Amino acid sequence: MGRGVEQVFGDGNTEYEWAWTLATDAVAALAQSLKCENVLDGLASQFSGDASAKLKSYLDDNGINYEAWSRIGD
Repeated sequence: MGRGVEQVFGDGNTEYEWAWTLATDAVAALAQSLKCENVLDGLASQFSGDASAKLKSYLDDNGINYEAWSRIGD
């Protein structure tokens, strides 16, 4: 929220919200592809910090289905 969002999306756009949703079978496929039992631990170990930018391409490359939603506004 705030000035950082405005710098990316333009004047008056001070909020950016987003969510990705995975169905139960997609979570299981993600855990299997990450070779982990706890998907949250697997995500944290491979996609924390700057590496988070690689998550979308990882999901796409591994055929893991998800729904994406985002909103830009004030």
